[in-house]
Amino acid sequence: MLKLDDKLFSFYKSKASDGNPYASLVLVKTMISSDDLKKDILYVNNDCLKLIQQALPLPEAMFILYKITKDVQYLMGAAEANYPDALYLAAIELLQKGTSNDKAIEFMKKCMSLGNRDASIYMIKYYIDKKEFKNAKNVFDLIEYEFDDTLKKLNGILAISRANYNSKSIQFLREHMEDIECKYYVAIQTLFTGNEELLSEFKNNTEDIIGYKNIGLNACLMIARAFKNGTGVKKDLLKSAVWYENALTKGFNDYVEVSDCYQELNQQQKVFDCLNKAAENGDKNGMIRLGKLLLEKNDEEGYEMAMVWFEQAAELGSEEAKEILSKL
Repeated sequence: MLKLDDKLFSFYKSKASDGNPYASLVLVKTMISSDDLKKDILYVNNDCLKLIQQALPLPEAMFILYKITKDVQYLMGAAEANYPDALYLAAIELLQKGTSNDKAIEFMKKCMSLGNRDASIYMIKYYIDKKEFKNAKNVFDLIEYEFDDTLKKLNGILAISRANYNSKSIQFLREHMEDIECKYYVAIQTLFTGNEELLSEFKNNTEDIIGYKNIGLNACLMIARAFKNGTGVKKDLLKSAVWYENALTKGFNDYVEVSDCYQELNQQQKVFDCLNKAAENGDKNGMIRLGKLLLEKNDEEGYEMAMVWFEQAAELGSEEAKEILSKL
């Protein structure tokens, strides 16, 4: 709390009475302690509140008023005026609402230029979640201070996200496998360098981590796709099908993708079942492929059902379905 002698107090009180916002702000600081100013929520009496309002539009006054009222307009006003303490909070507010992302990024970049470590970490996580790995790398390039453990971890995660599986930064993750995020990303690296066993340990885990929601579902899909495409591991369609089936039990609903695996296995009944499920779920591509499959039956019933699915796909805006109907 700011201490003023009687003479100075009288001087600032006089100036504040004349409408000087700077004087009003000085008087506010004689009524609120420094520790209280650091709190997320402030409680003040009416006299103090009046002085704060008189100190507007000074950025610090807007920020203090935000802490009292939680009215976001004051937070944004302080941030627009480049008040350091407001920039980070305003950026998070905008990002969480999903509005004005460009403005949020602008605020975060200003925070980072001021050496705000939390802003750097937040933006790296934000970009990794968005799969915007180049932007995440750009944030790292702007950091001039020494990396702490959090930044070392994020650097390793980013390396794996960018498929830099031989990066030295991955070693930090290997040394901290008790951390689920470290272990999961190492598991991804081991999948794409020849072994699915570590990642398969996560198949029943529904936790969310940096970059992934429901890591069990994502683990199943990554393994299924790796075996289907022969990426990292040897191509094995039977194993791929098993992992796709695991993914379906965990909420995966792209039955067209699953049908591709069964198509390569030449398991036509399962192809039909998957496409039928996709069509029932409103998947236009599933409707078209199911319709084509029904036409191959070369009978009246198959033709009629195919027409139903083509017409539904056309109603949903499929140009391919419209073209097929024009030729039938």
